[in-house]
Amino acid sequence: MKTLALLAGLVFIALGIAGFAGLIAMAQMHAIVLLASGALFAIYGLSRRRDIVAPRGPGDMRDFV
Repeated sequence: MKTLALLAGLVFIALGIAGFAGLIAMAQMHAIVLLASGALFAIYGLSRRRDIVAPRGPGDMRDFV
């Protein structure tokens, strides 16, 4: 899902830039909204929250829960 969010973010950013530059006919506000949502999708796609795991110490009971 994160890869899909990253791809969607990059596509939205590209569409927003193309719309803002005038390559695609759209309102400036719509292009800005596409840029902003593309940035949010890309940030979500690049986040790595699963890599940060608390270290297990002696007597850790997580396996028994």
